[in-house]
Amino acid sequence: MNALLKIKKLNNKYFAMRHGESEANIQKIIVSDPASGIYNYGLTDKGKSQVKASAEKSGLDCNTIIYSSDFKRAAETANIMSEHLKTDTINYAVNLRERFFGDFEKTDNSNYEKVWTEDKKNPSHNIYNAESPESVMLLNALISINLASAAHFFACACAASDT
Repeated sequence: MNALLKIKKLNNKYFAMRHGESEANIQKIIVSDPASGIYNYGLTDKGKSQVKASAEKSGLDCNTIIYSSDFKRAAETANIMSEHLKTDTINYAVNLRERFFGDFEKTDNSNYEKVWTEDKKNPSHNIYNAESPESVMLLNALISINLASAAHFFACACAASDT
């Protein structure tokens, strides 16, 4: 069940941002394991430029509170946003990490389709040792609920997601 459906009113405004083009995107591989994604596969020069352009167009300011996955590509995205917005802190949240794609780690990104096909059949599956969509939704709901109960602010979430 989607726990977010229980929230009647949000106190804050949210801005979700996907990371810019990453080295994994260029190599066309799946990087979803923290052992690989936290320290490797950051943004390309093009990805950094994409983030800068998004930051300039975002309309966000120094009062924005940034939450980011600790994956390198998302952390670099958050750092660029923070520099542009002149914010003081980036909050790293493991709940914003890439969905784990199990057996397909560091394989061709065409394998996403195999997992997504199973997702359509059963959102709680763990076929290919992949993290279930249901589990991902729960993790994201937890961070959203915690943010929703906070004081008024703008939140920019930089997530590591190729899905």
